[in-house]
Amino acid sequence: SATMSQNSTETGGGTAQGAARTMGDRAYAEDVVDQRPSISRRVMPEYPNKARRMNMQGQVVVQLVVDVSGKPQQCTIYSSSPTGVFDEAALAAARRTRFLPGRVKGQPVNTIVLILYKFSLR
Repeated sequence: SATMSQNSTETGGGTAQGAARTMGDRAYAEDVVDQRPSISRRVMPEYPNKARRMNMQGQVVVQLVVDVSGKPQQCTIYSSSPTGVFDEAALAAARRTRFLPGRVKGQPVNTIVLILYKFSLR
């Protein structure tokens, strides 16, 4: 089975803050918005067949920008273990997930989010 959680503290706290600076004013870090983005349609990743056959488990953290309409943009691998095994499955799920956008002063804003996907065999 695969699970996901949206919680930047699981990946080391304000890790998305630096990324916000590199993107200029186009996206806010999760810890500076008045209301953080929340998941409105959760999409679970497919467990890769090769990993299942090899009894592999792991986790992937995907960094993305939730745009003002709640769609994920700029999905990238923030970290993964083991490297490369579950990356594509996590990215595919992240791209299909939908959100309620983050807000600043009541207005929707682009917000950087980290999502943790855990892949474990039952």
